[in-house]
Amino acid sequence: MRKLGVLKPERCVLYVDELSEKEIAAVLEANRKKFRRILYQIYKYQYNDDLYRRERKNGDGTVITAMKFSGASNTRIYCKEFHRGDGKRIVLLQAVSKKTQKNDRQIIDRISAYGEYEYEFD
Repeated sequence: MRKLGVLKPERCVLYVDELSEKEIAAVLEANRKKFRRILYQIYKYQYNDDLYRRERKNGDGTVITAMKFSGASNTRIYCKEFHRGDGKRIVLLQAVSKKTQKNDRQIIDRISAYGEYEYEFD
């Protein structure tokens, strides 16, 4: 029997901000199939403009991203990624219904505010 070696032993863990947990859960429940496709992109460390894209990257190794759920509500779940030596941690921050194609001033300000959020991990 041949043995396998691990090339890149990194892990990816998802967290939810407790203040937005119910609204995020409702969006994920309503969009299960698309959420599975987004998870596939996340675990492959890939970004896709139609599913999961970078909105802003900070110099400290954190990235603000958006999970995109198009349709009648055109909802985004904004996330904050933390890249550390042992892998990637993603905090689902807030679900927001987006009304315009481009990021308007309100969305840009919100994304900037997300960059200031701090979390403690185990």
